[in-house]
Amino acid sequence: MNTHILLEEPGTFDTTSLKLESTSGHDFWYNPHFMQAISTMHEVKALLLRAYKGDELVAILPLYERRKFSLKSLICPVGAYYQGLHTFFPPHTSRTRVLLDTCSIAADIAAFLNSRYPKIKFKLHPDNLDVRGFTWNKLKAIPLYTFVHDTGEELRLLPDEKKSLKKAHTEGMVIKEDFDPDSFFTLQSALDKRKNHSLGVSYAGLKAFMEYLHTQNLLRQFNVIQGTEVVSTNILYYDGGKIAYSVFKASKPEAMKRGAATLHSVSLVDQMPQGCLQLDFCGANIPDIARFKAALGLSLKVFYQISS
Repeated sequence: MNTHILLEEPGTFDTTSLKLESTSGHDFWYNPHFMQAISTMHEVKALLLRAYKGDELVAILPLYERRKFSLKSLICPVGAYYQGLHTFFPPHTSRTRVLLDTCSIAADIAAFLNSRYPKIKFKLHPDNLDVRGFTWNKLKAIPLYTFVHDTGEELRLLPDEKKSLKKAHTEGMVIKEDFDPDSFFTLQSALDKRKNHSLGVSYAGLKAFMEYLHTQNLLRQFNVIQGTEVVSTNILYYDGGKIAYSVFKASKPEAMKRGAATLHSVSLVDQMPQGCLQLDFCGANIPDIARFKAALGLSLKVFYQISS
């Protein structure tokens, strides 16, 4: 396609005018405030790849660069769950032309990245189903999975989850929106200890990240309350658009046995504003968690990790 590619920091380019023009992905992931917050938390360089056909912008891809000595690599930072390829076409462009040009754009981007980075890793958005442009140019595409739900549809819970939901209601659990990062970290730190797991960033750094995104109206927190206690907490990315992303969740084990996780997930759908058409539960790659989400009646989607 002979695309011309630029790689610059996100603040140098105004993306606000692109909100209604993108034909793929979701613009949250190239929001400059979000990208800068990821950059600060991980001490990496946020970069926005822009591809042009002549003077016409045809694609954007958010990337994160880590330098170690003289070596540069592209990484998947914690918190940047997707780094979708967003393509732009004139109105009424045929599906055939979109298909052909999207593949060609991806091929040109792959060649560009291969020429600059010995190590490459980023995760595309579920809207990016065609990865041939990357794989035909010596990059790997590993399938990963997530569960989503269209907010206008009724959830189809399996019987056990219906019982869990009823139990949570009987226990007096309710969901409430309240930005209270300390309650999140209390439950998250306990979860990390139980699972012998690390988020890969300091709690202090992650808290500062969340606080900043909240001030930018990019992050919301929903908690399940029993009495006066937060027994389950959930962090969402949401910018007022069509999709919300449930990126972090932690619950007390004893509350989960009483249905807190089921209530949380089901009630979360009802809490989404009218303009939000889909809730992405961000993950279906850990067996126990994937089985739980499947039992809620969510829809499975594939997305791809691109790597060298």
